[in-house]
Amino acid sequence: MGKRYTLYIDAFSPRTIPMARLAQYMQNFAALLGHESAVRLQGLESGSTRIVTAVDLEYVPKVDRRLEQARRGEGSHEAIRAKTGIDRLLAGDNATGFIYAGEDESARIIPFPGVTGLEAGDLVRQDETSPYKDYGTLEGTLRTISDETGGVKIRIQDPLWKGTIPCHTSDDQIEKALGAFRRRVEVAGLIHYNELGRPISIRMDNLTVLPEDKELPTAADIRGLFIEPA
Repeated sequence: MGKRYTLYIDAFSPRTIPMARLAQYMQNFAALLGHESAVRLQGLESGSTRIVTAVDLEYVPKVDRRLEQARRGEGSHEAIRAKTGIDRLLAGDNATGFIYAGEDESARIIPFPGVTGLEAGDLVRQDETSPYKDYGTLEGTLRTISDETGGVKIRIQDPLWKGTIPCHTSDDQIEKALGAFRRRVEVAGLIHYNELGRPISIRMDNLTVLPEDKELPTAADIRGLFIEPA
């Protein structure tokens, strides 16, 4: 047998959490655990919302090490970003959370302060002298476009942040950016992160307009994920 790892979200319930929000939590949780070929979703449990996973036995030491490193702010940048992503989601949902192993909630591996943690606006004000950079994507709503020397600055409003994230781009992206104004977008490019693994700016390579909420799957599409209480 393998080992269970559960992300406890102190908000919603398995039947009230919006599907798009659930997908964001699951994506970050999967990235935090890593070793995707050895990690499987077991389902959702009630008592707020619990995302339950199982890890193949031979990968348990690797996952334990990865989680411990992420807890200390060390190790893989991907894991650190995922940890921060979960914390931001919780803050946006006015909640806290934690990851625990096995069946015992007291066996907490990573706590997430969420809404009780640092103000996101304080972090957004940091500049591009961040500890590291990596290629990735950011999602949000295109709110402002301003012509500046050296190109166009696009600001993405993430609903989980109180501020906006500046996105620097070249002139050949202007027309596409204008067409996406006030739409939900995904921006790909070189992201600058602070020491907590939170994005503070991105140099945009590509912009993709995302589907509206009405185009997303409904809760009925994931009904089979629910684990009924005993």
